[in-house]
Amino acid sequence: MIISDKFKFIFVKIPKNASTSMEEALLKLDPEATVGDNNRPPFGHETMATIKKIAGEDRWNEYFKFGFVRNPERRFISHYVYNCDYHYRNNPNVAWVFDETGNFPAPEDKIVTRDMLMQFHFFDKFWSKPYLKYQQVEWMEDDIWLGVVENMEEDWKYVCERIGETIPLFKTNATNSKIWSLGDEAKKVFEILYEDDIKMYNDRIAYGVGVK
Repeated sequence: MIISDKFKFIFVKIPKNASTSMEEALLKLDPEATVGDNNRPPFGHETMATIKKIAGEDRWNEYFKFGFVRNPERRFISHYVYNCDYHYRNNPNVAWVFDETGNFPAPEDKIVTRDMLMQFHFFDKFWSKPYLKYQQVEWMEDDIWLGVVENMEEDWKYVCERIGETIPLFKTNATNSKIWSLGDEAKKVFEILYEDDIKMYNDRIAYGVGVK
């Protein structure tokens, strides 16, 4: 979350959507902006409903509000791969999700199986913050402008135009998830669990990506 009174914008930081790169770029523009706490849950990923309470009705209605969405399958894989670098062996709150290693499996073929998907889904749903938020649509409770990560160059240019500044954007916190994929059975389960996200994303693409 970023609220800039100087440039009159509000940024909704949806996880694993290049949001860290955008946050760093926007805070270079306005270091005095109000931000979420990246050192405690939800690590700056406040939902629209929470941000609206912090900003207040006047700023929420006046400022340019935006966020970015991403292909749901690629976003899931990116989030999975990111968490493969961590272990949760000593955390009793989520130990039940893992075997004795405390890690998510990282197979050599880079294919996420159905069991791996379900393991991570329950971890993400009940451990990540905000609680019970895992689809991108669950960060959205109001009408804001949404760009698309896969159309980043054009959509970020539009954000800069609305803010009135040229803002360099550099990729940070990236994973090697491009070489990973979902297995056939995992895809079937994914399409059930992430139905709303898939519809939102497909509608966005069909409508013309970032709606100006």
